[in-house]
Amino acid sequence: SGINAEYGAAEIDEDKRVRYPVVGYSSELKEHYDPLSRTGRFFGGLIRDVKALRKRYLSDVRDGVNLVSLESVLLMFGLMLAPAITFGGFAGKHTKGEYGVIEMLISTCFGGLAFSLLTGQPLTVFSCTGPIYVFEVHLSHFCHEPFIHFDFLQWRAWIGCWIFLFFTSFSFLELGFLINYFTRFTEEIVTVMVSLIFLYEAGYDIRAVFNENPITSVVNSEEAKYCKLSRTPLDKKHPGCPNTALFSLILMMGTFVVAYCMKKLRKSQYLQRRLRSVMSGFGITIAMILMIIIANLTQSVYTEPLDMPDTFRHTSIERKSWLIDMFDTSYTSISIPNLAITAIVPAFLVSVLIIMESHLTGVLVNNPSHRLVKGCTPNWDTFLMGVILLVCSLLGLPWLCADSVRTMTHIKTLTVYSKYSAPGEKPRLLYIHEQRVSIVVVHILMGVFLLFPKLIQSIPLAVLLGVFLFLGFLSLSGLQFVKRFKMLFMSAKYFPDYSFTRKIRTAKIHSFTILQFVLTAIMFGIKLSPVSPVFPICVIGLALMRRYAMSSLFTEEEIQELDPEESGSEDDSDRE
Repeated sequence: SGINAEYGAAEIDEDKRVRYPVVGYSSELKEHYDPLSRTGRFFGGLIRDVKALRKRYLSDVRDGVNLVSLESVLLMFGLMLAPAITFGGFAGKHTKGEYGVIEMLISTCFGGLAFSLLTGQPLTVFSCTGPIYVFEVHLSHFCHEPFIHFDFLQWRAWIGCWIFLFFTSFSFLELGFLINYFTRFTEEIVTVMVSLIFLYEAGYDIRAVFNENPITSVVNSEEAKYCKLSRTPLDKKHPGCPNTALFSLILMMGTFVVAYCMKKLRKSQYLQRRLRSVMSGFGITIAMILMIIIANLTQSVYTEPLDMPDTFRHTSIERKSWLIDMFDTSYTSISIPNLAITAIVPAFLVSVLIIMESHLTGVLVNNPSHRLVKGCTPNWDTFLMGVILLVCSLLGLPWLCADSVRTMTHIKTLTVYSKYSAPGEKPRLLYIHEQRVSIVVVHILMGVFLLFPKLIQSIPLAVLLGVFLFLGFLSLSGLQFVKRFKMLFMSAKYFPDYSFTRKIRTAKIHSFTILQFVLTAIMFGIKLSPVSPVFPICVIGLALMRRYAMSSLFTEEEIQELDPEESGSEDDSDRE
């Protein structure tokens, strides 16, 4: 299988409900240990993780030299490129050009490359995620409020310094055990809330296109030609470019429908498993290419293009250097010391968000059903993320985080199944190629794509709206919360055969679902309000509520069935 046997087998301590694999070493480290357990020594967990990483590093490289890893590179490149361009395009629009596509690609290339080269769990994909994107956009809105007037990138630089301090403290003090407070109950609410934000943003932006370019029944050929050639709307004497709104809607829905159908192909009965997997993995890329071709063939209709510099420079023309001047007072309404102090609060909030998402991704990666044998290094990975986020902040690049959706897809592309199985039975998972070559190559290719700015500029914003719409629906797939919400409208005899449907009364299942629904609605309302940057505090509140208040509403057995503290429940198998 290409995996060294010296690492032993993964185990789960049922009594302690360990959420990471217990790794045994046959040479120097004889004892079994939980990577989240505390050594009781300052730097103890970090040193332990570095030793574990040193023992496995060469095997991570050797195990990546195979055709499966090559196929993974091709699939993951398309899957990561499209969201990076989408997040970058809309970040430039919603942050008033503070950073955009070029900064997002640079951050994904170099930040992701550094993480994939040095992490102890190379199956994890480190890229921009929905919650981080949403937080940064609202942070930018806060900075541009008339009564605030902070320099967004300068404030982010100070926030990055505090993030590094928080992450370093978290790693040195071995606080990884705190992740046990963040269970699926909290994770699902945050995921659904971010998905709703994506859907809302897509609808809001396409509505703005209709407001700027109302549909007209009279089309002047000269006006249409002017719109297409100038790549800008007409002056204020005209209501907008003819048919732009309708064509933008077609491009958005076309991108979504093609990507969604290609994604569904993975679980269909057509074609062979490997071919279905390849086509499904390239689904979002195929959808974008198809709609870009249609947009460029339709010369008579103007569509707003993606804003991308022609040369290797910042998105903002006001920036003179890649390094942020943290002590410049030209664009800030308060003194630099006060600016640094005010950065503590947002730094703490985004640190909670990133650590929660990263460690929950680690829980999914190290699911016992994956049969991983090399273990993980959570303390070292946390420290590494802090360093990368500090560098991104000082260079004005977007923040990155462990991406659970693309991480699970990366694992699927490296999974080897049995070739033969009984009729009606699913192929059995044999092993997963635990290596770091594939994701390293993907991040390098992301950097190579920066050499083709004209290709990026050919992408209409309407196509990216379709990607946003698709990402919103994609994040909802496989969530137990979504399945239980559908069950609210079903007869009990048609419930899916899950463990909780067999052991828990229907009224209790519905009560748990309604509680999550109400909390999600509250979180969504907060995200749409002026106080949206503080939503990580609400995430902490959800975790504390789950830990200390749920026992008054549900029994311990009901909680463990509906929201188990350990991963690997049977109803999570289709999550992607």
